[in-house]
Amino acid sequence: MDIKERFLSKIKKSDNGCWEWIGASRGKCGYGSFSVNSKVFSSHRISYELFVEEIPKGLLVCHKCDNKLCVNPDHLFLGTQSDNMKDAYKKGRLFIPTFFMFKNGKINNKSARRGATTTNKIARKIKKELKRKELTQEQIGKLYNLPRHIIADINIGRSYKYA
Repeated sequence: MDIKERFLSKIKKSDNGCWEWIGASRGKCGYGSFSVNSKVFSSHRISYELFVEEIPKGLLVCHKCDNKLCVNPDHLFLGTQSDNMKDAYKKGRLFIPTFFMFKNGKINNKSARRGATTTNKIARKIKKELKRKELTQEQIGKLYNLPRHIIADINIGRSYKYA
């Protein structure tokens, strides 16, 4: 049995298009693993190399479907660590602590959602909204284009304490 046949024998195709890895996995990280010539590799990386192309040095194989056990080459894409983090944040899978997001009383746009900025004036408006208790923190965040945890930090006084 060649490598491709052995690899394909360790997947189960699901209704959502994912090729679920049913072979060995890498412990707590949740990714599948596959050995080639006594060396262990992540199964999604092997899939990319078997079905798409060789992975250039320094790039990751990321999941469009966010399923760590998926090895469907159509669900995989190449990216840098930065690309992977941006993708995770965009999909709501990454929490960025407030102390990374604020700089000089304004949200640092490099690590915050695109276009999200705030000032003491906006923080005061947010505090008024919070006091009214008509909207949830998540709804207020959407109203001001801010992540919910920023609204929570304003609410408990961790950010904009004196606004």
